[in-house]
Amino acid sequence: MSQKPGFNNLVIVFFLILSITSCKNKKPEKDILSQKEFINVLVDIHLANATLNYMQADKNWKNYKADDYYPSILKKHNVSVKKFEKTIQYYIKQPVKYDAVYDSVINRLSIMQGNITNKIKQKKSNP
Repeated sequence: MSQKPGFNNLVIVFFLILSITSCKNKKPEKDILSQKEFINVLVDIHLANATLNYMQADKNWKNYKADDYYPSILKKHNVSVKKFEKTIQYYIKQPVKYDAVYDSVINRLSIMQGNITNKIKQKKSNP
């Protein structure tokens, strides 16, 4: 039993298209933040959220919201709202990468918290 020559060509074309489209998906997006940039922005956003949550106990800070600080955080990192939103959309579709980003964010925030805790302990032990 011999196969038709057209079938072999069809199989080759199918695998060629498959390999081209899979390579396209592996290219990084041009209009999104790099993973490092994204982590830096998210760390600052979470620091702003934590600071404002802490400050909410003071009634002078009751009217402030973290959303009020997001534009200045993006400006600090030279990132447009559109680029940040595209980055979020990209990572939502890439949950493994998103988890890795948040692991880094949590790790950096934990290190910062540990450094502050150590400084407080040092001040208490050396008044």
